Amino acid sequence: MLLQVQTITRAAEERRADRRQWHDEAVNVIVDVATLTLDAGVLALGLPVLSADGTPSDLNSEWAGLQERWMTELRRRLQRIARGHPDAGMRLEAVRVGDATIRALQVAFDSIRAPRERDEENLLRVFEMEITPAARSYVRCLHGGDEREDEQPVSTLRRIRDTYRESGIFLRPSEIS
Repeated sequence: MLLQVQTITRAAEERRADRRQWHDEAVNVIVDVATLTLDAGVLALGLPVLSADGTPSDLNSEWAGLQERWMTELRRRLQRIARGHPDAGMRLEAVRVGDATIRALQVAFDSIRAPRERDEENLLRVFEMEITPAARSYVRCLHGGDEREDEQPVSTLRRIRDTYRESGIFLRPSEIS
């Protein structure tokens, strides 16, 4: 009898540990995807990007690094959640975030490739109408929250751009609450 109780307890602990592992990875993925899309948006808007030593970064190498990160790491991790997360809602949200990320990266790439034809409002609209709601919905699902009707889809990217235009100060995404 004692052995049976220990076996049941051990199985329950393993299930909890497995769910915690999935939850932690889902949190890490949304943070990493949000960082990637914000970085792509900043490049697409033509805002100044400085390297760690304070010198201006090369736009092409920055963009290549973002593409490489999406293709080799983040897309795979997001697909793993979309195909393997134990919660069907999280699987659906991971697909939604992946689709929105691809759309945002396409629009950002078009802006970077043809800066004279850059359509800032279209870029910001994609972030506000696709990335921001998808990310918020993903986080709500992750934490079991309800849909909030009162949230306005103002992206962090728009706030970064507006702050830069008004003050000439470039705020990193981590500096915006």
